[in-house]
Amino acid sequence: MSFLIFVLVIFVATLVHEGGHFIFARIFGVGVYEFSIGFGPRIFKSKYKETDLSVRILPLGGFVRIAGLDEGEVLPGTKRFDQIKSFQKILVILAGPVMNIIMAAFLFTLVFTQGIYVPDLRIQSVNDNFPAAKAGIKVGDKIVAVNGILIKTPNDLIKMISNSKGEKITLTVLRDGKDINISLTPEFDQKENRYIIGIMFDRTLKRYSIVDSILMGFTQTISWSIALVTSILMLITGKMPVGSLAGPIGIANMLGQAANEGPTALIFFIGFLSLNLGILNLLPIPALDGSRILFIIVEIIRGKPVDPKKENLIHVAGFIFLILLMIFVSYFDILRIFKR
Repeated sequence: MSFLIFVLVIFVATLVHEGGHFIFARIFGVGVYEFSIGFGPRIFKSKYKETDLSVRILPLGGFVRIAGLDEGEVLPGTKRFDQIKSFQKILVILAGPVMNIIMAAFLFTLVFTQGIYVPDLRIQSVNDNFPAAKAGIKVGDKIVAVNGILIKTPNDLIKMISNSKGEKITLTVLRDGKDINISLTPEFDQKENRYIIGIMFDRTLKRYSIVDSILMGFTQTISWSIALVTSILMLITGKMPVGSLAGPIGIANMLGQAANEGPTALIFFIGFLSLNLGILNLLPIPALDGSRILFIIVEIIRGKPVDPKKENLIHVAGFIFLILLMIFVSYFDILRIFKR
């Protein structure tokens, strides 16, 4: 089931991505020979006007063959990619990643309209042998203040516990309609690398209006984009190991886990994958859209295009590198699965 979900998600994400390239190429009158989902031998073929539509056996991406970017004769009534203006070329290439980012924002918005579970200050469980249990805090208690200071969210409590540096604190809890003051001393947890008291919060379903959902979907897209770029920089600088990346096997496994948690979690994870695809394709790595945009910028600066044969050779080398990287991270995916 996880594999089928993975194939479906990649199909939709690729359709959206390549659809962006296709639509903007046609807007500027550029011919498109083929619109393909997947790589390798064809398993399905059709035709839309002058464009061949195909599905190929390996569902790990897709491509559009654009006149002037790929070999072939100019299609009747169309232009070549190298005949349109530079800013139009950039828009054609940029459209793919941007469509994935828009897809992510739409899915995040959909998640917020359906509602998300957010932690509240009511206690769901108390861990034995931890400060909270020893002090007499019970399931169902609601923490309303720390050292007399009112708190509104679990994050407020976590921050104040962390700031205590292990000094005794007084919690005000609401129990059976009455406020009770309970003193305890947080203890440092090596695994969490912070001070804790040993409780788990309950969760409540919170739904948002359409306007709030759109704003939060947009905000979520920006914050995750910044997080992704930060992670990429950490990989480049060696602060994050390459083995922490997830390949097709790891992604399929995570999709299966998200599906088990329900449709909302699955939709959110699909949005996250689409955002990943959009951001990663903007990187100036050969074979990705970012490198093609870089070559167009070089063309603008030089006043003439880079030799197409040399550019294609660089893109082929980049594609081989990406395939090898995919195999490498898939090895770590398998190790992680078997270690569980």
